[in-house]
Amino acid sequence: VKFIKNQARATTIIEESKKGAQSLRGGVGAVPVADDHARKCFNMMAKKEAQMAGDWGCFYHSYSLAALLYEINAAVASKILKFSNEYSSLPRLLYKGFEKISSGKALLAYLKTAGSRRDHDPGFREVGICASTALVTPDPEATPKDCFLGGYSCGDVDFRGHLTNLLTTIGVPPSKIASVTAKLLEICKKHDLCTNAFGGSGVKNPGHLLQIFVNRSLIDDIAYPALPYGVHDPSREPLSRALKADGSPIHGQVRVCADPLVMTRARRVRMYLYSANEGFQ
Repeated sequence: VKFIKNQARATTIIEESKKGAQSLRGGVGAVPVADDHARKCFNMMAKKEAQMAGDWGCFYHSYSLAALLYEINAAVASKILKFSNEYSSLPRLLYKGFEKISSGKALLAYLKTAGSRRDHDPGFREVGICASTALVTPDPEATPKDCFLGGYSCGDVDFRGHLTNLLTTIGVPPSKIASVTAKLLEICKKHDLCTNAFGGSGVKNPGHLLQIFVNRSLIDDIAYPALPYGVHDPSREPLSRALKADGSPIHGQVRVCADPLVMTRARRVRMYLYSANEGFQ
């Protein structure tokens, strides 16, 4: 049985490698981006897709205002989870929500209880992230090529409150929250990271794009195909098969259960961060 599974995996790796970059399948061609720095980033992303196409599916998570939180998550995870944060940020770190929701299927099941808020529900946001499956193919909310420079963010988030909660949870005494926050904002300003949602300074082109490679054997475990607001898209089930398409462009959103115990394991997930602000990149 093990031999058959290994043979099937080897066949998949060969076939998917021949198909090339996930975002450029179905005759998409080159990524049309005008900004010089953005074009370099997108060319690197497409090249990385082609290099890893055999054994990995790819998602793109666009963000801007949450960048400081993601950087702190990555820095802490590098110490406690041995996460290699040289190339990537980390969307989620605090683990409480993952005790109940630890898979894509569980995330979808929770969505059905979230009511009209859907993926804007705090419980959903605690563990889930939104992502696209291609750089170029039109996405109804956040096509990477269109929102890279400015990034994607929601206006109904208390970013300063999330920062205070994160710092408290990782052990910063309440009496030092204000001074630590001030120091963080100072460091971010020095390195061109936008922090205006936390009371800090803004920057030109605050967008970030997190390229998330998921081992093909794990795709259906941690993510599900989605429409806007996280609504399930059964037409692209199973998601692992949809990401193997070749005759037509790969398209559509996903919602990912961003369990840090999974996202920080290189055998399962590999991430690369691209920032629209050249200074921070």
